[in-house]
Amino acid sequence: RLGKMETASAAASAAAEARGEGGARSANELKLEEATRLYRLSKIREAYQIVESMTPSSSKPEGKEHAMAAEIKAKYAELVRTRALLDDASGWETVVDNYNGVSTFHRSEEDTPIHSLKVIGIIEAPVQHLLSLVIEADLIPTFINFIKIEVEQLRVMSVYHQLIYQKVPLPWPLSTRDIVVEAQGFDELEHHGDLVITGKSVSKYEDVKIPKVANGSTRLEVHLAGGRIRPITMNKVEVTVVANVDFQMYLPNAVINWLSKTLAYYAFVQFRAKAASTSGNGAHYERVKEKKEVYAQVMEPVIHFLAKKEKESQAAEKKSSTNEDSSVTKTSEANTNKGGGEPNNESKSPAVAQAESLEGVIENKQALHMSTT
Repeated sequence: RLGKMETASAAASAAAEARGEGGARSANELKLEEATRLYRLSKIREAYQIVESMTPSSSKPEGKEHAMAAEIKAKYAELVRTRALLDDASGWETVVDNYNGVSTFHRSEEDTPIHSLKVIGIIEAPVQHLLSLVIEADLIPTFINFIKIEVEQLRVMSVYHQLIYQKVPLPWPLSTRDIVVEAQGFDELEHHGDLVITGKSVSKYEDVKIPKVANGSTRLEVHLAGGRIRPITMNKVEVTVVANVDFQMYLPNAVINWLSKTLAYYAFVQFRAKAASTSGNGAHYERVKEKKEVYAQVMEPVIHFLAKKEKESQAAEKKSSTNEDSSVTKTSEANTNKGGGEPNNESKSPAVAQAESLEGVIENKQALHMSTT
């Protein structure tokens, strides 16, 4: 009998261990499923945090779920590098100093053939207009017209993730340059108040035929590129674009100045003009109408962010008013008692009213593009 009890106990322990290990795997699978969902919605930081919390399992060989976890980690690392480049303020030479609301900068990376270019400016235009210019990459030639540019979307993995081919004829001594870039956008609104776009050159991509370098052309190498879109209101955005590029040759100062003063500056100015267009936004407007649900998904976090921002601003104003000097408060009360009437603390500022209306839009996504445009 004792022997049977020991055998049963050992079997139960083995079963418990198996259940525990299986439970860990099951928990990992659930976590990875949620991390993947967030990643597909461009919330890379949240996805990365979930992946980091997963329990290591040595009983199962590397599979698809592990590949996705590795991809999320790699993309998060890319986001961190891009944000560091966007935030880095050291060593930049100002080329255009806030001319027409646009500033451009250049920096040579020491002991390398790499050059970094940066553009910063405020764009007063509907957020949705601006985002459509970024998302519909194949329509870039419709508004960049001071230089001939060819753009092809080699693959669109999602609204936030694309593989893009670009070809630009540049003046001597550069000649024509082309590039293949993997670009991906991430929602960092809750953490940093912005949307960040990362980009880098790729020479191969799964199941995608990469165009060969044409005769007389040279392929650029973008080590790292990024953009930051920081919504201020529904109709005002701060935009920063930076690129860390190897032009595959020595560049004289005259060429560097041309790239910074002309190419970077005028490309930004034309981008801004197109975003602010009041004539229906042309082909981009038609794309937005065709993809109403997609743009509703893209705009939803922006709307929530701005609504929250407005409410916090109102709360701060209310707190500030309640902490005023007592003498000022007494004076206000005395004035009220003299017939001035009760102050209407419930009245809403235009900004707060806009925020509340934006939240209402979420309930009817079909009307989203109308309200934001």
